[in-house]
Amino acid sequence: MVRKKLTSDNLYERIITLTIIFLLVFFGITILSYYLLQKDFY
Repeated sequence: MVRKKLTSDNLYERIITLTIIFLLVFFGITILSYYLLQKDFY
């Protein structure tokens, strides 16, 4: 599903899909590192 959207001819759809993927990865890493490195967050 995602691959079909990324190779879509519609540039707008491609940008939206990439943005959603980027945000999911970014927030996932942020939350994980927050819980893993909680003692370093001051």
